[in-house]
Amino acid sequence: MEQAIIISSLLAGAVLAALAVTIGMVGTVQLTMRRSHGYMHLVFYIILLMVALTNVLSGRDVTSTDLFFEEVAPLARQPLMVYAQPLASLLLLIVASERIIANWLKRENQASYFSLLAIAYVLFWAGTVAAPAFLGAHPYFSHDYFYPLVIGMAAVLATKQESVIAIRATRNALLLFMIAGLLLIPVSPNLVIDFSYTQGLLPGVPRITGLASHAVTLGLLSQLSMLCLLTLPFKNVWSNRLAWSISFGMLFLAQSKSSWISFAVCAICIVVVQGSATFWRRVGNPLRPEFGVIFIVLFMGTLLSVAMILMFGEVNSKLDSFFDSAQGAQLVSLTGRDQIWAIAYEEWQRNPIFGYGTTLWDANFRMSI
Repeated sequence: MEQAIIISSLLAGAVLAALAVTIGMVGTVQLTMRRSHGYMHLVFYIILLMVALTNVLSGRDVTSTDLFFEEVAPLARQPLMVYAQPLASLLLLIVASERIIANWLKRENQASYFSLLAIAYVLFWAGTVAAPAFLGAHPYFSHDYFYPLVIGMAAVLATKQESVIAIRATRNALLLFMIAGLLLIPVSPNLVIDFSYTQGLLPGVPRITGLASHAVTLGLLSQLSMLCLLTLPFKNVWSNRLAWSISFGMLFLAQSKSSWISFAVCAICIVVVQGSATFWRRVGNPLRPEFGVIFIVLFMGTLLSVAMILMFGEVNSKLDSFFDSAQGAQLVSLTGRDQIWAIAYEEWQRNPIFGYGTTLWDANFRMSI
């Protein structure tokens, strides 16, 4: 009898929760139907807030967070996050679903549902999430896997105005996230900075993690912040300079070599796309040829310098001595990533179509290897 009452109560609670979500969704859609944009930009604040809370409440010590295959660290979940995380996930789904429904109800946006970008994103999710989860060697599926599909589709269907608002929100949220990490250095240094890091290219320089889950993640976020600043800078000059200083400093101190390289590539692409037309017009302007002449001279001087270094700089011997050093060995092995890739390649060879599954690199897999 008691068990029947508990089951009935749980079912009633589930039905009421579903009804409340449905009513809330309908109400939100009605409120935002006449708006040119919804609340998708809040997604960035919510996600970064959850990341910051998780890492602050964990009481971690980043000086001992280097991961090894044979060491599986238990993840302790704080009581606050037990309730905050599901609520945040529900809020993310409501905000994203509202945008999808609102765009569907607006006739002028009907064609966007059949755009190549939307179709490509669905195929991307199916190939990288759904197929390995259901058809991999170790099938496993979780409701969390639907979040990227819903949030991603809402992002793909965003209008130009919504995209601008999203970039501005991403820029601001990331800057607040990085500033909060800097403010915690005098309060709890071991939470946000590793003074014992020795695997970087900057000897003696500590590695900062901030409020991110790992220093590599912080490098990625600081890189994203600078790409947002390139695309949508602050109107105030000093605010823009301060934002660039914080983002570049965090990228530098995160000491993520892959983030350095990827930022350089992405920044070049953005600069070329934004300024290539103006640049080539100035180079080929016959009325003011001095800019084109200076560019050609600098280009030829660069090529000549590279050629002289290759011919007379004893590059081979210097490279050999560098790769024989500890820093060179780390660079060759990509700081141990070659081992990870080798194991991943072996698993792909065993299951070449759908792979191991989405549980690759979880605690059980790492214990098995």
